[in-house]
Amino acid sequence: MRHVKLELELDERRGRIEGWARLGLHPIHELSRVELDAVDREVRRVVLNGKRELEFAAPPDTLFITLDRAYGSTSVLELAIEYAAQPQKGLFFVRPDRAYPRKPWQVWSQGESEDNRHWFPCWDLPNDKATSELVITVRDRFTALSNGRLISATHDRRRRTRT
Repeated sequence: MRHVKLELELDERRGRIEGWARLGLHPIHELSRVELDAVDREVRRVVLNGKRELEFAAPPDTLFITLDRAYGSTSVLELAIEYAAQPQKGLFFVRPDRAYPRKPWQVWSQGESEDNRHWFPCWDLPNDKATSELVITVRDRFTALSNGRLISATHDRRRRTRT
């Protein structure tokens, strides 16, 4: 895994996210199948290098992706995974409740050491490092924050998107 780009829209009312996980891969040996950690999710489709839809199987806790052929160590691949999730770990939806009716609405992530698999498909081991990028869309009344550099921000009457 070289790079992880998440393009997500949050639904804080339902505690749900949907969008794309774009995973940049550079195989270290011949690779014809990819196994990712993925819990609490609905995978809609997987696209290789922006062109070809791939077959996949999504049993509990794992996502198996069958590549169109074997790729060697000189290959660079992007797997784009369209999915939705209602995570129970890794990404937390905080909202008012009966005990705390004034509790502020918020969504935050805490994926270490192995909880990212609950909110996006990934190779979820803390000893594997990759660069990351987040494109997040929230309802207008919220602001999205992240580590790193803000590249762009757009806003309309209903939503805000930050890259």
